[in-house]
Amino acid sequence: MLFDKLLNILHLEPEPEPEPEPEDIINHPEHISIVRPKKTSISDSFSYSTKRNKAQTTIPATESENTQDLLHSIKKYWDVNCCNNQFANYDYRSATMDELRDYAKADILSCFVKPRNNDSFSDFRLSQIGVTNWYVFFDELFTDGYIRHTDSKETLSSYTVKDLKIVADSIGIKKTGKKAELIQRVCESISITELEEILENNYLFIISEKGKHYLSTQDDLVMLRSHITSGVSLPEFIDNRFVKGIKRNFYNTMFRALCDQKKFYYSNKNFSMMSIVCLHIYDIMFEEWQQTSHNVPIDILLENYMTYLYLCTCLINETTILSQGLISYTCIEHILMPRINASLANFLEFKEFINYRAVFVNKPPSFLKKEEFISFIEEFFNTSMLDYSKWDKLLQDHFTKYLKLF
Repeated sequence: MLFDKLLNILHLEPEPEPEPEPEDIINHPEHISIVRPKKTSISDSFSYSTKRNKAQTTIPATESENTQDLLHSIKKYWDVNCCNNQFANYDYRSATMDELRDYAKADILSCFVKPRNNDSFSDFRLSQIGVTNWYVFFDELFTDGYIRHTDSKETLSSYTVKDLKIVADSIGIKKTGKKAELIQRVCESISITELEEILENNYLFIISEKGKHYLSTQDDLVMLRSHITSGVSLPEFIDNRFVKGIKRNFYNTMFRALCDQKKFYYSNKNFSMMSIVCLHIYDIMFEEWQQTSHNVPIDILLENYMTYLYLCTCLINETTILSQGLISYTCIEHILMPRINASLANFLEFKEFINYRAVFVNKPPSFLKKEEFISFIEEFFNTSMLDYSKWDKLLQDHFTKYLKLF
């Protein structure tokens, strides 16, 4: 089942299930979680996945540790693991020229949905999509029929209402009304030849029907550029774009690519990078939940964000530096609890389904006891203004005691 496959990917269990059928993998399956939970009730929303997680939420009393034992376990862990592939990088192949060309073409065509001139692209944007000679690239799009000149009505649509009133006044017609009314009145009042003479110096372009058809097949590449900070490269995205010949939606493609990264960093014990990927997964899943009607598995969304927060409390960079004897700390003011994204409050009614076992298992030890970390999350959900200062102090106190072990 896809549910079990997703758990294998996200929980990183050693023996993944066989690939599901294509129709089950294109979007998040319905039985995993809920469809837009803000519009449904808890009793209607959750099924097998969340009931399973609810049973795993409580941490048994036997797992409770005293602070000194906790600090010794942290030191022991990093004495052994501080150099074990912790800095492994996720190297991926480079994009082919055809991939870069399709990416650039989709991005540029999306900018010509409305009339515009061909000189309004920044060098920075062009460098992001790999275009080194803009004029040659534009001429190719124009010659191949993806972009055309605007007609008179399309050109007028690029004018402001103020400009349209000037045109209307110059040809002696009524200049009141909304933009669409002004355009219609101007077009009906003079001949096409006269209108073209008025607009002769306005060289604007717009996407053609051929361009619109191409763009309809590459819309996810346009979305990829707007998510450039998500950490998914063009080759990663393209390699996860299809499953057995069926195209995934943008969010599912991003989810798959990020899960591959997460699995790599987990297996190489690069938990610092893994935490960042978990945050990216949360961000992309939250956007999907917020902006679409897709079936978004809230339990997995929450697990990834909790994993990100938990790994932040492990102070991985600081403990690694100490274990390697590279520096000694005299100031601890930078030791702070992670600030929780306010978007997490959307899932208040689902906090009981957070799978803390999956968050804690096979991860570095945190500078918070497990029950302290859970209390931190509970306090966020149950108070209007979380008092970070007391949690910062707790983390700093634990770190100060940890320094005395060196």
